[in-house]
Amino acid sequence: MVCKLAYVPETVGSPKFENGWQRDFLRSVGLEDLAKDLKALGVTDGKVTVLSAGERVGYLSEKSAEELGLHLDVAVGSGVIDAYAGWVGTAAAKVPGWRQHDGDGLDGASTRIASVAGTSTCHLVINKDPIYTKGYEFPKLRLTGSVWGPYREVLIPGYWMAEGGQSATGALLHHVMTSHAAYPAAKKIASDKNLSVFEYLNSHLESLRTQANSPTLAHLTRYFFCSLAVLDRS
Repeated sequence: MVCKLAYVPETVGSPKFENGWQRDFLRSVGLEDLAKDLKALGVTDGKVTVLSAGERVGYLSEKSAEELGLHLDVAVGSGVIDAYAGWVGTAAAKVPGWRQHDGDGLDGASTRIASVAGTSTCHLVINKDPIYTKGYEFPKLRLTGSVWGPYREVLIPGYWMAEGGQSATGALLHHVMTSHAAYPAAKKIASDKNLSVFEYLNSHLESLRTQANSPTLAHLTRYFFCSLAVLDRS
């Protein structure tokens, strides 16, 4: 609701927002019906209940418990957007071996940025205050970047989160792999071993790590740097 539907918790205290919704905004984007009647947006008797990430919704129903093979005391939590759940596992987590100079808890996490990669790559930062920043645009290169938000309480009560990113990460990585000169050979070896090409490449990387006596796979690339070049073909 907060991240994708422009819902703002009432704690902002702005008279523009009624139960978290801004009627003039809904009208401006062509959702006049919703602006007229907020019931469709979850407002009942002038109130709306919105749970924060991870808050308990309730417990499994009998049908769900039976189908899942679980008991009725299993709690069901409010969902989290996948990339934002990744923020919890990176910026908000303690990593063994890190030298902590920025404190613990949310104050410390507010000094770090998380890059969560999948289909897209989301760069996420959290802060007690709303931070507004501009994106970038290079018309000659046909290159643009946006920063979305900040979103209030999209993940943590009392905190704002800003998000920027690249929306084609998975497709770009797939293109780099399949267009590489060694890809046909890797695919054939994988097929001969009855493996997917990903399984084969992962095992090959592990062999390289062992041969180099490297503590981690990431350590193998410590002297490699990647840059992005965009050509203006106009």
